[in-house]
This record gives sequence, structure tokens and C-alpha cells, in this order.
Amino acid sequence: MTPLEAFRKIASEFAGKTDEDILGWLEFAKPFVSEKRFSALYPYALACYAAHLVKLDQARSREQSGSAAAAMANGIKQEKEGELSVTYQDAGDLKAAAGVDTLLLSTSYGREFAQLAKRCRLPGLTRMNGGISTV
Repeated sequence: MTPLEAFRKIASEFAGKTDEDILGWLEFAKPFVSEKRFSALYPYALACYAAHLVKLDQARSREQSGSAAAAMANGIKQEKEGELSVTYQDAGDLKAAAGVDTLLLSTSYGREFAQLAKRCRLPGLTRMNGGISTV
């Protein structure tokens, strides 16, 4: 599966965007996603991160109108208008638990990317084998 195909599968809310637009976002996301780390899951990881960036871009575009997407991007926990009240997930609480950037946790695609990254950790240093992990 290509990154574009993965993007189309996971981010159907962006069906109105052209392939050219999506390919641009995928290209923009490449420096932030390690092909070595994600291996066979790289297209999926790249698609998640690109979708996260598109969602943040939408939020920035709507910021001046005071929309819910802008509130999400700004980390607002609760928004109320008349009788309607919406509370957003507090990414700050998740940050400490997950050890990831709050902005990454502000979209469902960013959270999906963070979970995938957690599962695809590169071998690290250990004290048991002279600093080299063989796992």
C-alpha cells in the first residue's frame, strides 16, 4: 500500500482534497517520520502524520472564526455556546503518560501516530549487554 492509499483509507474526512494536495502533505511529513523505525508500517505512519498536519492546518485556517477545530488546536478544554457545551480531551494529561508532544496528541491522527511510534521503537541501550540491545 502506498502512503497516498493509506491516507485515503484512514482520513476519509479529507476525501475532497486532491491527490496533488495530499501528496504535498505526505512530502512535507517525510522528514518527521523514520522509514527505518516504521519499516513495513512506514506508509501507514506517514499517512497518519500527514493527516495530523492537514487537520492542524484546518484548525489554523478556522482559528479566526472561533470554531471548534481552533479550540482543539489551542488546547481549550471546554467550549460553551448557549445550551451547547463541548469538552475536549486534555492532551496535557496524556503528555506526561505518553511522553509525547501535546500538539501531536491534539488530533486523532496524531494520537494514532504516537501509538504506532510507541509500538515501533528502535532497539535502545541497556545495561545488560554493554549498551547494545539485541531485541
